[in-house]
Amino acid sequence: MKNKIQYKLGKILVIIALALSTILLIISSATEEILPSFPLAQGSYWVYQGTTKWTTEQSVNEENVTWKMEVVEAIKRGSVTGFVLKGSPYDLAWYNQGKKPGDYLMIHVYPDQFYLVNSNEKVANLVKRLKDKDDPLVGLVEERELFLDFPLIRGKVFGEAKQITRQDKWYCWLVESEKSTNIQNIKGVKKIQGVTEYELAYRTSPEHTIIDIVPGVGITRFVYVHHGSVAETDVKLIEYFPGKEIG
Repeated sequence: MKNKIQYKLGKILVIIALALSTILLIISSATEEILPSFPLAQGSYWVYQGTTKWTTEQSVNEENVTWKMEVVEAIKRGSVTGFVLKGSPYDLAWYNQGKKPGDYLMIHVYPDQFYLVNSNEKVANLVKRLKDKDDPLVGLVEERELFLDFPLIRGKVFGEAKQITRQDKWYCWLVESEKSTNIQNIKGVKKIQGVTEYELAYRTSPEHTIIDIVPGVGITRFVYVHHGSVAETDVKLIEYFPGKEIG
């Protein structure tokens, strides 16, 4: 009798162990498939290629460009992480021959908002604040610096509170469309079919900016057009390297 009980108990324990291992395998597989919305990490970089136009006193110039955006430093403070960038497609918005990559700071705030700072002086100041463990980080970001607000859905607007109720959807970010696309011909990214790509636009009277975003990859296209003197850029992602996560 005792042996029968031990035998049955052993079978039950084996079944439980198999069930737990199956659950853990499912959880592990699901976790591996989850990609960060905007995969910033120290050492990660994106390379863009396309054309840019700019105006001089004599003429309109056009040049084929290859431009790199790289995360050179990541600073984590609780629910806030600052990513120091060297270069950005925004450098190409007002390009001139010989221009060097600028300094930027992308600030990720939990759960999934990204603020972009592009003033060199402010970037330096905010990096200093992020590294100061005694700084409570009050007022670190401003509404007008909100660059991405995940999750993205068609029709979503975000930006300054005073602008997001505008009926024309100008002077704020608008997710204009979303479509299923195939990722291919991007060095460092395996071919993926059926991913969602979002088109975001920021429109004002003098200019407009359009970016395409694929969550887990980043900005796949950047377009800038000035409505007065010619300043235009259209570049697409040709290479991506994921870098290394921190924390």
